Amino acid sequence: MSTVVQLEQSSREEKIFPLNYAPGLLAGVTVSSVAVLHTPPSGGVLIVTPSVVGDVAYVPIPKGLAIGVNKFSCVATTSNSELSPEILLIITVMR
Repeated sequence: MSTVVQLEQSSREEKIFPLNYAPGLLAGVTVSSVAVLHTPPSGGVLIVTPSVVGDVAYVPIPKGLAIGVNKFSCVATTSNSELSPEILLIITVMR
């Protein structure tokens, strides 16, 4: 089951969105990596590289995104090789 987070952003803004995976991890399990796929309004998929510090992934949301609904699908791989549930960032970009 996905967690959905909806945000609004100007096309001139640049943001970094933190995702804290710690509350959903078992004791002794850590985040190894996080995969982020960006789907712009026109379709297609772009890979976004977040920085991961401890159990928090910092997802860069760049300026200059296409006007409309941009989706960022975020899934962590844990130290025990499990995948986290998806966190879906839905970002509506305005002028």
